[in-house]
Amino acid sequence: MVFSSARDDLPPNLFTKAVTGGRGEERLLTSSMVQHPTDWSRDGRFVVFAMLDPKTQWDLWRIPMTPDSATGERTPAPLLRTPFNEHNGRLSPDGRWITYESDESGEWEIYLREIAASADGVRRQLSTDGGVWPVWRRDGGELFYIAADGTLMAVTVKPGSNLEVSEPRALFKTRNDELWQRLRTYDVVRDGQRFLIHTRLDEDGSPPITVVINWPAALRR
Repeated sequence: MVFSSARDDLPPNLFTKAVTGGRGEERLLTSSMVQHPTDWSRDGRFVVFAMLDPKTQWDLWRIPMTPDSATGERTPAPLLRTPFNEHNGRLSPDGRWITYESDESGEWEIYLREIAASADGVRRQLSTDGGVWPVWRRDGGELFYIAADGTLMAVTVKPGSNLEVSEPRALFKTRNDELWQRLRTYDVVRDGQRFLIHTRLDEDGSPPITVVINWPAALRR
């Protein structure tokens, strides 16, 4: 797994750790800029992460998970680096597309583009009324995101030679009060039929407790 952690008097930087085998944690980057991991390529070759640059704000980068054979180092490279914020980059299952959130319009919206595209390459804005936290369905045929009002939205995607995307459709309203956070707080199972969502519970939502006095007498009756 890959995660970010603030250590050695530095802001959150990227680390990796094997889930099994007992191998210790390994630092991937040493930087004065905050980093958030957002995805791992299906083939395991690289990790996508967001990095907060004082000049260009949040940008999307990639870092190889295999060190260079000559230098023994991992050299990150930018994926999206503009004057606007880009965050929560998520790779399509085939590795060709990346979806992400950006505030280039003045509001956070969800965009989709070819990962290897030039500035004038294929790109689509998927959300129409604000959006954060894009997530792919496992087969790449559908994308989910949270709209500005907290509604979970879905967009059908047909990546082919001519990219086809549907209009966003509302699935259900969430009670997630953390949309301002840059880190995603929900996920979807591989077939897109169930969701795990960090949600707010109403203070009066707990069922009342009923205490029955002298219940053995009631049983005899």
